[in-house]
Amino acid sequence: MAVMGTPSQNEHALIAANALHLHPFGSFANAELIEHVFGFSIVKGWAIFERLDEPVGSAFVAVRFWWNALADGTWIDFTPRPDHLPVVLLAEAATHYPKVKSKLSNLEADLAAYMAQKMFGDPDSVVPVSMSHHRVPAPKQELVRANREANEACAEMRCLEAQVASLRHRLFSLVPDASNRWDPGRPIDGIDLGSMVRVCGLSDCPDLNGQDVIIVGFDTQRSKWRARLCTGEIRVFSGVNLEVLDAAKINPELSTFGCEILCSIPCGKRRIHCNLWPLVHSGIIRSRVPDRLLAKLNILFDALHDDHNSPSHGLFLVGEVKDGKQLTVRHPDEEYVALLLACAEQLGHSIFGSDSSMMHYNLDQVWTVHQHSGDYNPMHFHTNARSEFGFSSFLHVKLPPQLQTSQQMKRDAMGQEQRDGVTSFMWRTDTGIVAERLECSGVLDCELAEGFLYVFP
Repeated sequence: MAVMGTPSQNEHALIAANALHLHPFGSFANAELIEHVFGFSIVKGWAIFERLDEPVGSAFVAVRFWWNALADGTWIDFTPRPDHLPVVLLAEAATHYPKVKSKLSNLEADLAAYMAQKMFGDPDSVVPVSMSHHRVPAPKQELVRANREANEACAEMRCLEAQVASLRHRLFSLVPDASNRWDPGRPIDGIDLGSMVRVCGLSDCPDLNGQDVIIVGFDTQRSKWRARLCTGEIRVFSGVNLEVLDAAKINPELSTFGCEILCSIPCGKRRIHCNLWPLVHSGIIRSRVPDRLLAKLNILFDALHDDHNSPSHGLFLVGEVKDGKQLTVRHPDEEYVALLLACAEQLGHSIFGSDSSMMHYNLDQVWTVHQHSGDYNPMHFHTNARSEFGFSSFLHVKLPPQLQTSQQMKRDAMGQEQRDGVTSFMWRTDTGIVAERLECSGVLDCELAEGFLYVFP
């Protein structure tokens, strides 16, 4: 990237001596002509202009632009520019970018003529009549149309994902004794659904040896276990290649003398793997939402976001959401509700033991938070309208690509973990940040990953 001025007098004389005709809006042809005549290599990239109709330094426009480089690598731009644009900011493209030739539409032709008038005519000229009524709003309308088409394409992709997941589910259900159809009370080789195991003894895929995986099912047709890797991929393994690290428990009870507990809970016709974390007189349960259900929720919430009549839930929340939305879900998915109540019931049993038999679990309300860059949730409490105490939950349905688990492993210049987008449970507030003492700071960070449902008091 560099700020380029106009050619020197000697360079202008060089152009005049060779009677070269350069066009103000023909940087591509100009650069090719200079390369053909003088042998100066072509540099492909962008000319960057600032929008003067926006606050200073807030908005810029990049235009495809070619220029040349001398033998020593010095950039030189021979494309004519108006007197009121003595310098231009040029940025070389990081990778090759093809330019497809196409015929200008009426809008593009008018826009090009308007830019030519502004740059090489009177810079204070007004908008032409042909553009003032129809052409100026058109780019904004095009942007709205493009966003709408992108949303429709994403919604269609989510529908296809749901169909694929549904077909896969039906395919497994047609196979006798497939996946989760064994008796969970009779583990095979000491392994059961939800157990954490370590892969060992593989000769065909030695890179998987030593990895810790979670058992998600059993395929009796091949007599192999289905396990989820840390990447989310599902692979199958023989029992002889799995070493049990922590067996899943049925209806476990939490204790402050223990740490994380693996368990599995019944939900409809299947069992769901869960993690339980004990706190002081409390606990948290986390379960992975099935892929098919996650795809259904994405479709439901995308439609809710696009519906301008969707009721806002922002009056009941403390989140600083300016560009996004906080919406009430009036009709939550039944399968999701069943999983949510199953997790709440398991957490209640784990905390209260036999005393939980007198408790009843009902859904109070569901809402979505569609956050954009700059939106955030401060530290807050969750309450409900049906009881003096109860459980709440949250689920990352969709995360942007810049928020991922690897981000939590990075540290800034001060040695602190990068916490953008991270949801944390603050279960102890009587101590500050603990750096060098062997003491829990009372903060439990949630993994930046889609599909994990957290239920907590």
